[in-house]
Amino acid sequence: MSDDEATAFLSEMNTAPLLNPGNWTQIGIAEPITRRLIGDIGMLLDQEGRYAEVGVTLARHAQGRGIATAAVREAVKLIFAVTQVDQVLGITDARNSASVCLLERIGMRKTETTNAVFRGEPCVEYVYTVLRNDG
Repeated sequence: MSDDEATAFLSEMNTAPLLNPGNWTQIGIAEPITRRLIGDIGMLLDQEGRYAEVGVTLARHAQGRGIATAAVREAVKLIFAVTQVDQVLGITDARNSASVCLLERIGMRKTETTNAVFRGEPCVEYVYTVLRNDG
């Protein structure tokens, strides 16, 4: 996206209600030392408030240092602290081994495998789940 689009998006997310049912909320991930934006956590509360979903994007240069793991772990804690959901989901392309490892590292279990289309290409997605009482 363009710089203007990114600025508008960041402005919107800065005032968006956290975990508004049916809407994704993005929270920035900052580089621990420089505080520069290096990624984000997306959180979705199901329209009926039955479950939540998390997703993470992290700049390639920041990967492999545990930053995404810590961020997703904290997002899951936050979701359980401020909602009544019983489960949080993480959905990833089966070919994304880094995401698979991250979801397993934070204690999620693979609960479903589905066929999907991502960016116009067929793929297999894994659904990972952590339950409120798993902790």
